[in-house]
Amino acid sequence: MRKLASELSTRFRVWRLKGGSTPEHEIKAFRDEVAQNSWSLDQTELALFYRGHCLDVVPDAYAPEIAQRICSALTAGQPLSVIRIGDGEANLLRCRHESPTNHLDRKIARKSILNQSDRFIADDDWLRKLGSWMENSIREADIVGVLGIWPHTDVAPSVEKLLSRFEKNRRGVAGNWYGRQEMCGLAKDGFLRDKIIGSAHLYLGAVVHMRKLLEASDRIICMTDKDVVVAKIANVAGDKEVLHVPVGRQTSDMRAPDDPSFLEQTEAMLPKDLTGTLVLIGAGLWAEFYAGTVKQRGGVGVDIGSGFDLLAGQSTRSIHQYIPNDIQNKIANWDTAE
Repeated sequence: MRKLASELSTRFRVWRLKGGSTPEHEIKAFRDEVAQNSWSLDQTELALFYRGHCLDVVPDAYAPEIAQRICSALTAGQPLSVIRIGDGEANLLRCRHESPTNHLDRKIARKSILNQSDRFIADDDWLRKLGSWMENSIREADIVGVLGIWPHTDVAPSVEKLLSRFEKNRRGVAGNWYGRQEMCGLAKDGFLRDKIIGSAHLYLGAVVHMRKLLEASDRIICMTDKDVVVAKIANVAGDKEVLHVPVGRQTSDMRAPDDPSFLEQTEAMLPKDLTGTLVLIGAGLWAEFYAGTVKQRGGVGVDIGSGFDLLAGQSTRSIHQYIPNDIQNKIANWDTAE
């Protein structure tokens, strides 16, 4: 009964904020935006665009360059932030400014937030604030993973196919599109200059090279709900200190709060001095904010997202089905193979 009451309360508060269905003119505006910028659906074109504005682009999610950069920062005791802008992060980023699809943007951003293990009911002011925070996280990051540049399936979606999928999954499809358009806009404005641009799935390379990352660090902190992975990392790390900062511990019968106070509470669990510390983060939308805090405190924050699932032996994302067999074997034995 308590769980049902909490869920009904959440639905009512979200319904009140939504203010009805998405206007048809916004649906048309979204469709027009896709049709007018269809070039960004092509992986080669998108990678060339980033190279033209950012120079250092690493499309391959398995490429060793990202892991090498992380190891170099750890060895030198330099701060570093590695973030990934997927569909959920892009949905928040979109809300930092007004657009022809305001109602749609806010509706799917709220849904993205409510899909998180740590969630809250965000009004328009909070959505604008979170969008600005996401932009700041990108500005402060050193390595940014983006959507659309890694040809893991060798098939670029057509405009028609994307818009067909939009009718069934507006949050995911719009977020994927915003992840392309909003990031391209930031690149044009110089936000991504002097950064390494990688795939939004760069966590796959981090997982493959996990032992090297652990060896290069003085201390490891895991921000995750995967206790079993923390135990495995502690076993591999040997005498190095391994700390666990739990995230995603809201239960389904808890009433969703009206503000993200969990962000401050979680950050308070991180040591003030993180020099030489590798902080592996699996915290959904909030990972980018935590990575920024880690960098500010002198550490190396890396958003590995569902990489924690892979380290636990779980395949939880559709992209995981495209992992080659030899790499699957490496990941499956990461904590036992020397």
